[in-house]
Amino acid sequence: MFDWLFEGRPSVYLLFAAVAFAYLALWYRNQKKKRRLRAAAVCLALACLYAGLDWAVETDREQVQHRVEEMAAAVGRNDLDGAFRYVSERFVSPGGRTKAQFQDLARSYRQSAIVTEIVVWEFEFPESLDRSTGGGKVSFLVKVRGELGRTQHLFARCQALFEFRAGAGWQLRSFELFDPARSNERVPFPY
Repeated sequence: MFDWLFEGRPSVYLLFAAVAFAYLALWYRNQKKKRRLRAAAVCLALACLYAGLDWAVETDREQVQHRVEEMAAAVGRNDLDGAFRYVSERFVSPGGRTKAQFQDLARSYRQSAIVTEIVVWEFEFPESLDRSTGGGKVSFLVKVRGELGRTQHLFARCQALFEFRAGAGWQLRSFELFDPARSNERVPFPY
C-alpha cells in the first residue's frame, strides 16, 4: 500500500529537489527571510530520510527484482544452484518441465555454451504483489547470450509469476517469453 515510501522512486526525489530549489530561489531574492532557507533545508532533510527508508526496507517488489537479477548473475557465474535458489518447488516451465527437469536443461545449456549470460532490465509490475493471495506478476526485458543456433542472443520480454512462501520469500513459479519485435508473439521454449 505504501511501497512508494520505501522504493526510492525518482519522482519523489525530483519533488523534494524542486521544492527545495523553489525555496532557495525565493530566499535568494530576499535573503532577509531565513525561514525560506530553513524550508529548503527541511526538504533536503526529508529527501535524506526518504533515502534512508529506501535503504533500510526491502519491499516485495524490490525483493522480486533483486532475486531475478541475482538469478541472472548466477547464470553468468555458472552457479546454477545459486540461480535456482529462488525457484519454487512448484515451478513449471513453458514446456511443462518441473524445477529439477528445468535445472537439468539449464545445466546442459550452460555447459555447452548455448547460454553463457543473462541480462535483465526494465522491470514492470502490472499487478501488485499480494502476500495474502500468495502471488503476483512481474514483467521485464531479458537478453540471453550464447550460441543459440543462428543467433548469438535471444531478446524477449519475460512475464513471470512469483509466489510468496513463508520462510523463503518470493520465488519464481512460472514464466513465458514474448518477442517485443514481433507484436509480442510467444517465443517457443526451449529455444
